[in-house]
Amino acid sequence: MTDSDPKVADEVPWSNDITEYDNRHDETYLGLLDADEAGASSDDIARTILGIDPAGEPERARKAVDSHLARARWMTKVGYRLILAGQYPGAERDRAKQDELLQSLGIGGVPPNNQTSR
Repeated sequence: MTDSDPKVADEVPWSNDITEYDNRHDETYLGLLDADEAGASSDDIARTILGIDPAGEPERARKAVDSHLARARWMTKVGYRLILAGQYPGAERDRAKQDELLQSLGIGGVPPNNQTSR
C-alpha cells in the first residue's frame, strides 16, 4: 500500500448499495480477488494488499481480510449490476463527464433514458 492509497477500514462498512468506500477501494477488491484466486495466505493478503501487519495485529488483519474479501465477492455477484445500472455515488458526475467528452469529440451525448428520436 502506498501513501496515495485510501485508508483501509478494519471492516468494510456494509450496505446493499454501492458506497463511497466501495468507490475508493475498487482496486483493493480486485487485488483481493486476484490474490485469493492465486492461493495467497490471509497473512500475505493483509500485509501486501491491505497494509496491515498480521504478526503485530492478527485479529485486525483477519477481520479486515475476511470483511474486504466478502465485499469483493459481493461486488462480483451483486454490486457490478448496480454499477452497470448507474446506481452508485458519483454516477451523475460520471455521466456528465462522459457527455462532455463525447460532445468535445463531436459525437453528442446519449439522450435521456436512452430514447432515440424518430
